[in-house]
Amino acid sequence: MGVFKRELIIEVSSKTKSEVLKEISEFLKSKTLVKNSEEFLLEMMKREEHSTTGIGFGIAIPHAKSQAVVEPFVVVAKCQHDVEWNSLDDQPVRLVFAIGVPQNAPDEHLKILAKLSAKLMYEDFREALFKARTADEIYAVLKEIDSNA
Repeated sequence: MGVFKRELIIEVSSKTKSEVLKEISEFLKSKTLVKNSEEFLLEMMKREEHSTTGIGFGIAIPHAKSQAVVEPFVVVAKCQHDVEWNSLDDQPVRLVFAIGVPQNAPDEHLKILAKLSAKLMYEDFREALFKARTADEIYAVLKEIDSNA
């Protein structure tokens, strides 16, 4: 089973980091992947306070291990607007990979982060993601990660 699912690729219209995270949390609640969207949002915001998840190159990878999470997931959110994220390279974010795992899944989020980060190091992979206009196109690019696992 792959990490990425087509139905978890969305477009978000929010213009700030906190609004984007809230929009993602509410989407997760609608998909019953979190029991409590506010609790999951709080966990992601706590992680942001610890250190930014804006890794640079227009990408952020917010993540949380939480009791609110029903099963591990990765939501891919394409931002309609550039979003200030306090990124490591001071550039705005255009693509968000939100990772959530249940509290009792000790290393699951680290495995997902490692897989994703390894691919995001490649400029051609990042560019393919940014050029993708639809969820289906983004999914086609991301399937490469799962097939190379």
